[in-house]
Amino acid sequence: MVFIRAAEAEDIPSLQTLFLQLGYQTETAILAQRITAPQSMMSALVAETENAVCGVIVIILFYRYMRTVYGH
Repeated sequence: MVFIRAAEAEDIPSLQTLFLQLGYQTETAILAQRITAPQSMMSALVAETENAVCGVIVIILFYRYMRTVYGH
């Protein structure tokens, strides 16, 4: 079974591996800052199976786009 949950600081080594597979080499300190900082416009979710992170999705909301398209 796969569980989806918010990314945590303990997930950083696994996240670095996943991002590297996509060609993004990210420093530990920068990734830690992005994962642990409270940001209303960004959220990272991880997929976990058998106590191991196997996937990640990063959601970034761009309010400017919404205002332009929908007139808000």
